[in-house]
Amino acid sequence: MKIQSQSLKSIESRLEKGARRDELGISKGMEIRATVVDSSLSKVRIMLENGRQLSAKTSVPFENFINEKLVFKVLADEGGLVIRPKLQDANIRHELDMKVSKLIASLGLQDNQESREIVRDMMKLEIPVTKNNFQAISENIKSLEILKMLDKDEVAALKSTVAKAESMELRELGKLVIAESKGENLKGLLDILKAASAGRDELLFMFKNGIKLNVQNTINMSGINDGSVNIATVLEQLGEGLQNMAVSNETPQIKIKNELVRIMENIVVDFSKEETPQISNKRGLDSLTGKLEELIKADINKAEGAGELESAFGKLQLLSELGKAEGYFQLPLRGQNENHVAQLLVKRERKREQGESERYSALIAIGTSNLGNVACKVGYSASCGYDVEFSLEDERTVRLFKASARAIDKSLSELGGMPVRTSFRLAEDRDDRSELIGNSRDTIQEMPNFDMWV
Repeated sequence: MKIQSQSLKSIESRLEKGARRDELGISKGMEIRATVVDSSLSKVRIMLENGRQLSAKTSVPFENFINEKLVFKVLADEGGLVIRPKLQDANIRHELDMKVSKLIASLGLQDNQESREIVRDMMKLEIPVTKNNFQAISENIKSLEILKMLDKDEVAALKSTVAKAESMELRELGKLVIAESKGENLKGLLDILKAASAGRDELLFMFKNGIKLNVQNTINMSGINDGSVNIATVLEQLGEGLQNMAVSNETPQIKIKNELVRIMENIVVDFSKEETPQISNKRGLDSLTGKLEELIKADINKAEGAGELESAFGKLQLLSELGKAEGYFQLPLRGQNENHVAQLLVKRERKREQGESERYSALIAIGTSNLGNVACKVGYSASCGYDVEFSLEDERTVRLFKASARAIDKSLSELGGMPVRTSFRLAEDRDDRSELIGNSRDTIQEMPNFDMWV
């Protein structure tokens, strides 16, 4: 694993309760002296020379600097101070290594490269570094790696059946398959798991967000990565499950079922009608997930169709968590002759030019039958307005969009009367959609949680 020192040095600070920023006289570009008062796994508290205190989130361990004065540079002063300790990269790496070593020793773990990487990842993602958490992450990662490496002969040699393998934790299934040679009925499931793209990063993401590290969730996460699992396919699966579910009009479940159907219809943006489509419920995915969970719990007798509902619930839960943790959303679109899924990624950019206000960006991608994949990056700041860049698959599509540039500029200008700069380019060899889901450890940490819908 590679941890970039640049990503470790910025700290977002918040004032202690009762303190006002204008009383502190702190502004962007200043250097301030402060004493490190306290430090924990992911937080630090510092005291300014005037006695005021700031709390901050940090990836840099400050235990060894408690009661010491350090110099910090103020990088930003809007929406929470962003400060950077003036430490050499070597000092930061040394402090991080020392912290990792202390944690490994305190937990009684074997000090090796693998343990260090997992502990660093846990620190960076703000996962409490406890022995139970470490073992859960480590054992599930190892089990997934080993299960993926099983060859045909090893799978063919498995004896006896394993029930409900999809809902088992990876380490639980790994013990049955690897240590006890059980699972003669699992060839199909193991083949799917072997082909799954999900690995260490996805397991860390799921653990951080309280999602069980079982086989089905791992496969679902892989499906989201490769596009085979998306909001449209999940809604289709959910619709079939509800249709197959025989519910009497006299039972409480019928009300929940009808509410689910209504939410599903509201989630879809319908362009097949003449009127302008509206998103009636921007929190539709959360509402749908919560209502579906309610129906599954209420259906005690597990009626026909319950399996489809539970499978759809797991996928919806993952999509919902991606929205909360990474600002990544999927929006189903209904057209005259075909349906699409728009992918949206919204994030705040911390790096800014001198004098520029805080900048937000959104990446939107839609696969179309006539124009191929159309990706659009929209950047916005209050001081500079909109920057819009379209990434298109061929020259014909570029020419088509350039011809509509004025209409695009006009539409965006009407949003807030801000200046708009529009550009068009051919997509690079790599698929721009790969940028939509950031599964690397660095990307997960840098992607803030936004309550925003494009």
